[in-house]
Amino acid sequence: MKLAWKQILVTFSVSLVIGALIGRWQFQTCMQKKWEHHKDRQEWIIKKLSKKLELSPEQKLKVREVFEETRPQMEALRAEVAPKFDAIRKSVNRKIRPILNVDQQKKFDEIEARWETRRKAFHRM
Repeated sequence: MKLAWKQILVTFSVSLVIGALIGRWQFQTCMQKKWEHHKDRQEWIIKKLSKKLELSPEQKLKVREVFEETRPQMEALRAEVAPKFDAIRKSVNRKIRPILNVDQQKKFDEIEARWETRRKAFHRM
């Protein structure tokens, strides 16, 4: 009986982690498609804000200035957090892989390689 509960717990935990990874991947894929047509994120955001908030030309200019002023801080934070997030993601993958059988490991590796390619493309933008 104890073994069955352990199996259920492991299965649930693995499903939860895989679900979270898939959710993040889908979010990134969705966001990547939005950004593909707008190489400059800042301009895309300003355009959206301008439309939704009906910004005056002066307001648009001030919003653009705020983005320019804070851009170095945002880039520094992204550079600081990205390696930490990647380390956690890699740790999760290392823990999941031994749970899988050989065929599942191969598929998991392929999935992970595709995610990595997309992730790198997204962060290059």
